[in-house]
Amino acid sequence: MSTAIGARAMTPPPPPPASTVGYVGWLRKNLFSSWSNGILTVVLAVGLAWAAVNIFGWLIFTADWEVITSRVPLYIVGLYPAEDYWRPQVCVLLISTLLGISWRNWGGTARVFAVGFGAIILILAVLPHEMEIFNRILLLLNPVAVGFGYFAARPLGLHNTKRMIAVSISIVVVSLLLIRGIEGVPGLEP
Repeated sequence: MSTAIGARAMTPPPPPPASTVGYVGWLRKNLFSSWSNGILTVVLAVGLAWAAVNIFGWLIFTADWEVITSRVPLYIVGLYPAEDYWRPQVCVLLISTLLGISWRNWGGTARVFAVGFGAIILILAVLPHEMEIFNRILLLLNPVAVGFGYFAARPLGLHNTKRMIAVSISIVVVSLLLIRGIEGVPGLEP
């Protein structure tokens, strides 16, 4: 009699029904827990699918993207004079370097932001629009500046918080001087 009890204790319990665990279980519990939830789920799924198909069709076949692509420099530098585009773009390069340093020091969210920022600027650089080649090259250098900041942070001692703050303040001051200009300095007129 004791061997029968011991054998029964050694057999694992049967697994739960497949309809109660995993994706199927989650769907059943959260979306199809009652007949009214099931109907609402199906109606919303059909409505979302219809909207997605129509939006996708409009984006690909109907939308006039020339309005967007013809104004890319406006999105990048605003109403800044075309002959001075290099000034805000150098500021963006400095900020990209600072983002790379932040990525090296803090990782996590700083990494996501630095990589995302570099990718967005890279996309803006390769989009078809009217911009001089020199200014495009400055835009293309932003991912390089992020990488430079990342790899130069440790050798330059920028993992030290005081140095990091000093470099950050310096970059902000230089950026403000570039954007606002300096009276009497050739090429940096306000």
